[in-house]
Amino acid sequence: MSDATQDVSEATDDDPLELVFGGSLVEQLGAQLYPSATATVAELISNAWDADATGVWVTMRFDDWGVGSSIDVLDDGHGMDRQQVRDYLVVGRKRRLTDHGVSEGGRPVHGRKGLGKLAAFGTAGILECTTRRAGAPAISFRMNYDAIRSRHPDDPYPVEEIADPDPLLDLDTGAELEHGTRIRLTKLRQKRRLGEDAFFISMARRFALDTQMTTKINGRELGRFEYPVQFRFPRDGTPDGVVVEDDWAVETVDGKEVRWWIGFTEKPLGEEGVQGISLLARGKMGRSCCFRG
Repeated sequence: MSDATQDVSEATDDDPLELVFGGSLVEQLGAQLYPSATATVAELISNAWDADATGVWVTMRFDDWGVGSSIDVLDDGHGMDRQQVRDYLVVGRKRRLTDHGVSEGGRPVHGRKGLGKLAAFGTAGILECTTRRAGAPAISFRMNYDAIRSRHPDDPYPVEEIADPDPLLDLDTGAELEHGTRIRLTKLRQKRRLGEDAFFISMARRFALDTQMTTKINGRELGRFEYPVQFRFPRDGTPDGVVVEDDWAVETVDGKEVRWWIGFTEKPLGEEGVQGISLLARGKMGRSCCFRG
């Protein structure tokens, strides 16, 4: 197979956009790695963080997953010009290698494997992306999960461009954004409706430490994750040799600072998304460990 990244870099503005597979299958990397709307939206919020967004607006319905339903994730990050869209469409591009693990604004990036662009296909059949870089025209395109899946993995997928997309509007002020990105998911494949409160808690848990970016879900701002517990350590007891700052234990492991607390609820939690112990890294939940008796 040819070097996908090299092919992309040689493209001109007149060439069509193409999704380059990089030797992997969309079904395995999208639908199987991101099997729920919760995981999909979390990945899209992570993309906004990597784009140095200060604001993210998620718009979705929790009471209707019918034919006309959609999920919108809009951010005011840097956005992309045409060449950056081509780079974005290379599946498997590892940002921590190509961008040294930091965003343009110096944030530690969440993206690791270059697969987040496929997260939508765990939830939706159609992805529409509209993005605008400051000083550049907006670019909008559409991808169809079934059409992508039907192609041989060595064959690039011709991305459909949208000629007259809806403008990118700040949902708080109504003003048009000078830069940013909107991902719109339609033809939703989720079989079970989401509970709004459980979804909100799950998002707050995943992004508990992101203080540089405001995220709103249907206008409701995502706050720091807190859950009422009967016992919390180190608040209710401090292990020997552990420093405590603002109810967080602070330890050094292999030369790096680790902050933690652990709490126990009075009764088992009913929400699957908040059971167990969360491990957070770079401001995002890296893993949830669930222990059952």
